[in-house]
Amino acid sequence: MEDPEFVPPPGQLSKLISAIQAMFPVEPVEGEHAQSATAPSSMSPAAEQNIIGDEASDAVSNEATVALRNLISNTEIRRLGLSDIISIKAYALSPKRAAQIANAYAEAYLEEQMAPKLRGIERAERTLSRQLEQLDRELKRSEIQIGLRQLYQDTLLRLQGLSQQRYAVTPDARIGSLAPMPDATARTGLPLDKFVGMLGAILASFSLALGIAYVRDTHTRRVQTEEEIEKLSGVPNLASIPAIRTIGFLGGKDPVDEIVERRTSAYSDAIRRLYFNLQLLAEGKPQLGSLLVTSTEQSEGKTTLALSLARTAARGGARVLLIDCDIHNPNLHNLLGLHNEIGFVDLLTGICDERRIIQEDPKSSCAIMTSGDIRDIASEWLFQPNRLRSALLKLEEIFDLVILDAQAVKISADPLMLANCSTLTIFTVRAGWANPTDIQSSIHQLHSVKDSDFITVLTFV
Repeated sequence: MEDPEFVPPPGQLSKLISAIQAMFPVEPVEGEHAQSATAPSSMSPAAEQNIIGDEASDAVSNEATVALRNLISNTEIRRLGLSDIISIKAYALSPKRAAQIANAYAEAYLEEQMAPKLRGIERAERTLSRQLEQLDRELKRSEIQIGLRQLYQDTLLRLQGLSQQRYAVTPDARIGSLAPMPDATARTGLPLDKFVGMLGAILASFSLALGIAYVRDTHTRRVQTEEEIEKLSGVPNLASIPAIRTIGFLGGKDPVDEIVERRTSAYSDAIRRLYFNLQLLAEGKPQLGSLLVTSTEQSEGKTTLALSLARTAARGGARVLLIDCDIHNPNLHNLLGLHNEIGFVDLLTGICDERRIIQEDPKSSCAIMTSGDIRDIASEWLFQPNRLRSALLKLEEIFDLVILDAQAVKISADPLMLANCSTLTIFTVRAGWANPTDIQSSIHQLHSVKDSDFITVLTFV
């Protein structure tokens, strides 16, 4: 309580308030004034001493409260992880004082552990001492002293044993390491260069936080779960397809071959579930018809999904045809190592019939129709509804399932024209990829063309 670090002297404001109070004392009311006027003449010196003592006691109590509050605020005591080690940290202006406080806490803790044990020994000693005094009195006045003397000796030995235990009492804890006097400041006295560096780090962190907050406010969160896509689309999400490793230095499989080379993987199982759910949607019809696979943007896994679904259906015994309808940027023939001289474009223009255009998948029994060369033909003329319906109906007579791998809705209007003529539209959404606003816009466009038979599939989950 005498240390200004823990009980700081009153500041200038406190001194000013005290001076003002001394200059303008509070006048008591009339009755109180009369009572105080007669009090000194009837008060004894002892009573005056008690009043002064009470005031001094209040002042000491206030100082003790302030000192204790400051001491607690500058001390940290905690358990280290899940161990039985207690860490004591003390902060003070003086390095020596910081070490003294930390060590004093540890020593007081050990003393407090020993105190109950010592009090128990003291109580037992007092009890045995009283018994010895009583036995001594009885020995002096008793004629039969043999039994009493033996009891006296036994009690004396017990008392001596307790006295020896007093010096053997140890606490349940021990000081593992005394706090050394620190050689550097912890909270105060930072060098100027460190202070400037810390201030710069704080400003940089604040700027980064503002930037992150701005990005989160101005950019809508990407879709991650089935619940989110179902809320956006208003239709059921029929499957969640897990992400798989691509070929590279990690030695992963090519995604397009996952369904063939790893039939027990989580990806293959998800594709089988999707195909089973599609069969349930067909309500027992002998064939599923034509399925359009599209998405909002490129790289959402629609081509891989279309090929995996075609191979799964073919392995199940269905006659399947997969058509690359991305006539502006075809890629299916590159994935499968097929030629693309003639294809879907030639079927729609009537240059070739389907028998000359269809090729075989190298790794399954499903049939493949590449896009063909669009040359200078306008897709608006090529994808006219009558021409598309006629071609698809002819193919549906030959195959149980026709899968149309189309462009992304955000890039081209071709998926809208294909959706108008297909039996079912499968809209793929890559988890954490497309913007929800763009997804809603694409779905709205597809619904405006064909309001029914529309489902979603979440990819790269």
